[in-house]
Amino acid sequence: MSSTIGFRQSRATAMMLGLAAALLTACVHSTPSPQGGAASEGTPLRKDVGVDEFDRLRRERGYVILDVRTAQEFAAGHIQGAVNIDVNAPDFVQRVSENFRPDQHLLVQCRSGSRSVRACDKLEQAGFINLYNLEGGIRAWEASGRPVASRPAGGE
Repeated sequence: MSSTIGFRQSRATAMMLGLAAALLTACVHSTPSPQGGAASEGTPLRKDVGVDEFDRLRRERGYVILDVRTAQEFAAGHIQGAVNIDVNAPDFVQRVSENFRPDQHLLVQCRSGSRSVRACDKLEQAGFINLYNLEGGIRAWEASGRPVASRPAGGE
């Protein structure tokens, strides 16, 4: 009977040591997130935000708005002060990298929220760490009654 108890204790000790080793390995291999915590691999560095939060960050923090739609879409209507770089352009990441620092806070938006997610994914891979995606895109922005600027015909 005492050998059975000894076997169970050894097995329990081995399981606890294995669990401790697994936890230690997970802590060592985690990467910091923009909020200062640990983000596991594959955790996006972007934060999906609604119109109210997006507008608050734009107004109160002065974060840059990156409109990733085509030039034609941008000319038809955009959020005042936005910078337009088309996510489908072959040099998209290069152009963003030339204009913004990887640690700069970027408010990313498109028409409905799909291309901006793709843009954030590309920028994450390029080392950008402070990305805010507008859920619902400019459609949600307009639906909330917020203003949209447009370029006059023949404008830049």
